[in-house]
Amino acid sequence: MSVTLYNPQVNGLGQYSSTTIFLQSADNAPNFEQIQARWIVYPKLYGDSQTRLYSHWTVNGGQKIGCYNNICPGFVQLDNEVPIDYAFPKISRRMYDDYELQLQIYKDEDYYLFLHYIFVIGFWPETIFNELRNGSQIVRYRGQAYTPAGEPNSPSMGNDVQPDESLVETHDSRCYHEGSEYNGHDGYWDYNFLFGGGGYY
Repeated sequence: MSVTLYNPQVNGLGQYSSTTIFLQSADNAPNFEQIQARWIVYPKLYGDSQTRLYSHWTVNGGQKIGCYNNICPGFVQLDNEVPIDYAFPKISRRMYDDYELQLQIYKDEDYYLFLHYIFVIGFWPETIFNELRNGSQIVRYRGQAYTPAGEPNSPSMGNDVQPDESLVETHDSRCYHEGSEYNGHDGYWDYNFLFGGGGYY
């Protein structure tokens, strides 16, 4: 996954805004297994509004078993130069500077997290999973803006630019290849990327 680094405005302590890659077992909710890697702005977790590297894993749909970053055992950090809660010093400004985050999750026996395809940040041991030991069945990319119930304004997402009437608008999109010969797709959603916007005010 290669995405532009932004620092969206987050208005409340419990809000967050992020862009994420998911690897997931089948959609057997509520007990799906999932690995996430992303950049996120989350004041409640970090105590600031910086854009940071973030990870999460679960083996029961996030109900009881799982962990954020290194808060509990699960993710094993290998490179301390870029820790899992790393604050990115350079952030993109629309129409001026573009800074990218390139993340890759690669399965050998364990699931390894790479930064810019060469730096191994760490790994999730296969022993913490059941279904994901045999590989993931679902890969998802998404932007997410979260607001707790009762807060009037949602945080912005991505570059905070509202889309116009056109269905597809990309900014500096490089290359995308989806191996449809190996991966099925949902007849309702087909293949989609949904991302960006300013939230509700």
